[in-house]
Amino acid sequence: MLSDILKRVAEEIYRYKAYPEEAHFCAAAEALIKKHPCLKEPGSFNGSYGWKQRLKYKMGNYRTQLKLQGCPELCVNSLKSKATADALPAKKVKKPKRSEANFYPSFPIGETLDSLEKVRLELLTEIGIRNNERVIADKMANTFAYRQHEVVNQEPSIQDFKDRWPALFTQKEASMELK
Repeated sequence: MLSDILKRVAEEIYRYKAYPEEAHFCAAAEALIKKHPCLKEPGSFNGSYGWKQRLKYKMGNYRTQLKLQGCPELCVNSLKSKATADALPAKKVKKPKRSEANFYPSFPIGETLDSLEKVRLELLTEIGIRNNERVIADKMANTFAYRQHEVVNQEPSIQDFKDRWPALFTQKEASMELK
């Protein structure tokens, strides 16, 4: 029963944040105790300290399981994918920012690297055509995950990125990206 509770709580925490902080674990443990008082630990100073510690370990194990299944956000942050000089746990961790729900999203269903590259090439030809902002906006929205993968994995220079994605640097698209 304990492992089932921890697994379910870890899944819920992961839905909101892959790398929760100490305060998040405390809040989750206290909410669990408040909702289900029978789970309160009699020997603990606040009744939820043990739950907080168990949640920390469970989240670490849960992230490891997801990484082994190929979760892109966690694979990027793995020490094995970093250069040996950067192989420190806190170095270059791509955590989602406050306004970004999925900093490193998966590709849209049915899309691959090759199909999204074709869409990018089509986008380059669409830029020269007048009065097709809607088509450009749709293709830019479709290739968002591809751009994010490119930025995180390849870390291109701004000029290279501007050459590959000129539509992103138009006034209309820049304002759409910043919303």
